[in-house]
Amino acid sequence: DRKSAHDALADCVSCNPAAVAAVEADWAPSESAWSARAGSQGEQSAVSAFHSGVRAALDLALSEQGLLEMIVDVISSWLSNFRADMSEAVRASGLSSTGQLKQIDQAASKDEKVRERLSSWQSLLQQKSVALAQAAKEWSERRRAGAAPLAFKGFLGDSVLNPVADAHELLVRLRHLVARAKVMANAASVTRPSDLAPSPLLVGPCTACCF
Repeated sequence: DRKSAHDALADCVSCNPAAVAAVEADWAPSESAWSARAGSQGEQSAVSAFHSGVRAALDLALSEQGLLEMIVDVISSWLSNFRADMSEAVRASGLSSTGQLKQIDQAASKDEKVRERLSSWQSLLQQKSVALAQAAKEWSERRRAGAAPLAFKGFLGDSVLNPVADAHELLVRLRHLVARAKVMANAASVTRPSDLAPSPLLVGPCTACCF
């Protein structure tokens, strides 16, 4: 609601006394009341603009979620095949994904056959990386007409220096982003709870202890 958005905005600028004062001075119980007081047309109050900005950011994050999930699935399949193939030459079972990559690099520095196999994977993932970067760019351009497409420079495409390590790093980061996008999706669908006072609904010990 409007009061909650106002409180959230005030909290965001709480480190700036002047901004807090401006937000408080801008407060009105409704947008129509703010417009009547301000005597302006076509403008928004700070609360309304803040709410619109948050909503736009949520919509953008959710629109990109499908692309990020697709990239996560593709890169996961690359690295799964890579680890399965390299495990025939390097025993790295029981280690984390990062630990496996480090052990493979160490083995490649000592064993020529392992080095050659790793080099072939680097070349293959370089090609796949370029193709995936192009696909992501085209997808983003179709969905975000007129806006700059999402960029994965340094992780996908011609700019990649270490295809295996860069793909792993991108996968870790995108998994975190996707997880956060899902939380944001849930938050976007939340509505204000009903007022149950004066008789709260006690649904369990954790809830009951809050009253």
